[in-house]
Amino acid sequence: MIIDDYQGEKLTLIFILKGSLYFFSDLSREINNDLELEFIRVSSYAGYTSSGKID
Repeated sequence: MIIDDYQGEKLTLIFILKGSLYFFSDLSREINNDLELEFIRVSSYAGYTSSGKID
């Protein structure tokens, strides 16, 4: 488990906006360590098709 592996260490959780909101929210509430939360936004779609490039 994350809590056992990183006991007493400060963790940085990186959250990809929109796609993992609920998972990230639940996960961060279960970890009792000192946390730093970071958010990024990633996009590769223009309309319904992927551009093949990550912005």
